[in-house]
Amino acid sequence: MKSSSRKRTLFDVTSLHSEDWELLSALLKRAKQKESEELVAITGRDSAQYHGPSSLTKLARQIKSSRNQRDRFFDSNLFGEPVWDILLTLFIADTEGYRMGVTEVTEASNVPSTTALRWLGRLQDVDLVLRYPSPSDKRTIYLTLSQAGFARMEALLKSISDRMFSSVG
Repeated sequence: MKSSSRKRTLFDVTSLHSEDWELLSALLKRAKQKESEELVAITGRDSAQYHGPSSLTKLARQIKSSRNQRDRFFDSNLFGEPVWDILLTLFIADTEGYRMGVTEVTEASNVPSTTALRWLGRLQDVDLVLRYPSPSDKRTIYLTLSQAGFARMEALLKSISDRMFSSVG
């Protein structure tokens, strides 16, 4: 006779108890903290830069969104700034504290992979981007802004923000 009861697993979210949610939440928080610590070790940047979006992150998202909207009105081949798209993508990822591999950066930047690889190499050569291996899968390479790359993006976005709000009044 077949049993109608289901085997309860951690991934069966419909049957999680409050203590399971607490454990899962604690595990996710620890994983996020460990990821932030790894990025600090790799980049040398302050860990506070990995704890949630700032007004500059929001501005970077708005710029990226407005750039993507152009494609609704114009042929996307008319515009080409792959480095800017890559830097915006990495700035957003870095400030929101998530990792991005080459494929994710390419897709999020709307840049052809060959173009992205060429520019990522150049950005690495001029110390704006760092590549580092995944601690759990050495075949996976992640990307992040270097300390200099992050500082420059932060300064540029602050300058843009200051100009936007100073001209409004």
